[in-house]
Amino acid sequence: MPYADPEAKRRYDAERYARNRKAVKERVAARLKDKLEEVREYRKKYRTANKDRLSQHDAARYQANREKRDAATKKWSARNPAARSEQRRRSKKKHPDSQRDYKKRRKARIRGAARVERFKAEEIYERDHWMCGICHKPILSGDESLDHVVPVSKGGEHTRSNVRAAHFVCNRNRGNRA
Repeated sequence: MPYADPEAKRRYDAERYARNRKAVKERVAARLKDKLEEVREYRKKYRTANKDRLSQHDAARYQANREKRDAATKKWSARNPAARSEQRRRSKKKHPDSQRDYKKRRKARIRGAARVERFKAEEIYERDHWMCGICHKPILSGDESLDHVVPVSKGGEHTRSNVRAAHFVCNRNRGNRA
């Protein structure tokens, strides 16, 4: 049925799909079942060829629907506290480094850091070649900590440029001296 108004066509298609949703999904599934590997290969090639465009599209969609998504997440979390708690527990177990880095950023914000940057502690250790920025000796795994060159308590920032690798003992002995 031809339409002069594209908006009327969209409304008609949406209503028709709503009425026949189950049948349409079954037809599409049957078509895809025959060509499953071919479709997967096509989608993979398309994603590879259009990676930047898809990334920009996803970022724009993420920002445009942020409030709606956050509200839905909050609502789901309120209705499913046990499931949300389990999600958090699994995430903390799966990503202990991310959890540690988050706690460091939060602590810096609480202590009044002018700027808080997101980075992984591992990046700083690698950048500094696992050498202590205070005593200039090698750092062994398990003895590492991050030292703020200008302490957060003295107005320093929690940024890559203001953080260096240090032995835990060296950092503790230095305290908040600049």
